[in-house]
Amino acid sequence: GLIASMINLFNHAFIKGALFMCLACLAYNIKTTRCEHMAGIAKTQPWVAAAFVVGGIALIGLPPTAGFISKWYIVLAVLETSWWLAIVVVLTSLLAVVYVWRVVEQMYLRTPADNIQQETPVPMMLLSCTWVMIFLSVYFGIDNRFPVRMATMAAEVLMP
Repeated sequence: GLIASMINLFNHAFIKGALFMCLACLAYNIKTTRCEHMAGIAKTQPWVAAAFVVGGIALIGLPPTAGFISKWYIVLAVLETSWWLAIVVVLTSLLAVVYVWRVVEQMYLRTPADNIQQETPVPMMLLSCTWVMIFLSVYFGIDNRFPVRMATMAAEVLMP
């Protein structure tokens, strides 16, 4: 359980960091982060919208993302004590689908509001850093040796 928790903390740092950076890009561009104001933003900010989708997939815990690895280790740890608690973990992933889908639906399937103006282009450095975080969210889902090794070493120090 301790190893699973540390892996989850490590992976979610990249996942949630990337999602917050997506919101920073939108805040910079349209001066708001309200969901209803993101309508149609995928047409004008495709890189930001795509980063949000990949980050959302990682947050939900789908393979091949770091979020899947986190959920996998948590479910394995929880199964050692209770099978019904593992179901709760899976249900929380389904809950994440609901709130991530709400934003994705706004970005891709709604028409832009007339009163929302794109005021400032997103700085390339901010967008690049966002995509680095997205890349790491996927990379550590494919090759999870580093976070697993670090979490295992830390757990051995904390609980010899």
